[in-house]
Amino acid sequence: MGRWKSFAISLMLVAAARTTALVGCGDEEDAPPAGGDAAIEYVRTGDLAGVGERLEIGADGRATLLTGGDAGPPRRFNVPAQQAEGVRQALDDADFAGLPTDEERSIPEPDGFNYAIRYRGHLVHREQAGLDPRLGRAIRLLDGIVAAHRS
Repeated sequence: MGRWKSFAISLMLVAAARTTALVGCGDEEDAPPAGGDAAIEYVRTGDLAGVGERLEIGADGRATLLTGGDAGPPRRFNVPAQQAEGVRQALDDADFAGLPTDEERSIPEPDGFNYAIRYRGHLVHREQAGLDPRLGRAIRLLDGIVAAHRS
């Protein structure tokens, strides 16, 4: 297992643990996003600055964002239905379910980003240098949501 995959999996596990710890500690607004077929999980790690971000968007638009440097709880917000549908459509247009789970380059790109996306039960890992161009639109949309809610 590559170094970036280990980090991405670790970030997903930490985020899941932090989210689980908050369940039952607040009202409905604090609940984690609803899962299901339309749920999207997105992890971006790497870069020179050591970025670590995890975004979950539930089928109902409720979202949770965890960033690597956060000391506080995950950020919770709602993604507008049209924006969430745009991400789902970009993943469907990319034939996401037909993409292989892993596609590592033999020579990793130093200081590049690494991505993990789970959608409709399928998980895809990619390094920036080996990124399928069909995923570009979905990643730009997801990065935009993360950037809008990062701070």
